Amino acid sequence: MDMQEEQLLAGVAPGDEGFGVDPERNYGTLMTGNGNLEKTPAEKGNYGIFYSELVQHLRGQGYIPRDEACTVKIIEFIGESNRLGRIVDVRLPPELYPTVGDLER
Repeated sequence: MDMQEEQLLAGVAPGDEGFGVDPERNYGTLMTGNGNLEKTPAEKGNYGIFYSELVQHLRGQGYIPRDEACTVKIIEFIGESNRLGRIVDVRLPPELYPTVGDLER
């Protein structure tokens, strides 16, 4: 279960202190250049921003970043698959694939 979902079910609300912050048990492990292993915290999540931007895009307003554009395209493929009653070939346009800059944000 995603941490934000777990927190919502426990009564923690967006905006509450610690919402979207993973506990240490969910930290990743990073092997450094010298072979040492370090616990690495996950970046604080915020699905609220994602869904807000998605709604704006679906209403034909505002900019939609590449990762959200990819999600919208996948939702469109799901709709097409449902309309056709079969599995559809999912090929994303190259401009929707992440770039190094996207991965660094």
